[in-house]
Amino acid sequence: MAAQGYSAEDDPTWARLGITRPSTLANITLNAKRDRRVAATIAAGLYDNVIVFFDRLSSRDAQNLPPSTLDGPLLVDGYSDDPEVPNAVDATYARAALERLRARR
Repeated sequence: MAAQGYSAEDDPTWARLGITRPSTLANITLNAKRDRRVAATIAAGLYDNVIVFFDRLSSRDAQNLPPSTLDGPLLVDGYSDDPEVPNAVDATYARAALERLRARR
């Protein structure tokens, strides 16, 4: 289920979310090709979950992450034949995660 043909640059949802920087889109594409969970989550339309996942991965201090109301995994299990689809994260939380990611550049 890895997204061999997926290109974030060609996916208009990222632009609607305010993500247009070519290097960021290339990173999303690379992660979707390398990690079936990222690809499956994008395929499920859970873009905000992917943003929060990248925010948590890129944090230099995991102890300083903002509290999360996650009640389960962020990503779809792309390795399962019948994966459970996680709940969508709150859009406000995802926007804050995106701002943190931008600040880390």
